[in-house]
Amino acid sequence: MFDHLVVQVTCLIEWLNAAMLFISTPLSMYIYSLSVRPATLEKKIGEKAYPRCALYRIISSVFMFVAIIGYVLYIVYPLPLPLPLTFPWEY
Repeated sequence: MFDHLVVQVTCLIEWLNAAMLFISTPLSMYIYSLSVRPATLEKKIGEKAYPRCALYRIISSVFMFVAIIGYVLYIVYPLPLPLPLTFPWEY
C-alpha cells in the first residue's frame, strides 16, 4: 500500500512540475517583454513608467527562478513521456 502511495505522489510531482514549467516560462517572457519598453510606456503614463518597468523586471525574475527550479526538478522527476532529458547537441 505504501508503494502505491509513493507512485501516486511521484506522478503528481511530475505533472505539477510540468504545469509549473508551462505556465511560468511564457509568463516570465511576457512580463519581461513589458519591462523593456519604458520609453513607450512613458508616453502613456509619464515618469511612473520607469519604476513600473523595474517592478515588471522583478516579477519576471521570480517567474524565471520558478522555471529554473522546474527544469532542475524535471531532471529528477521526468514525465512518463518520450521526451528527451538532455539536448541532442554536444555543446
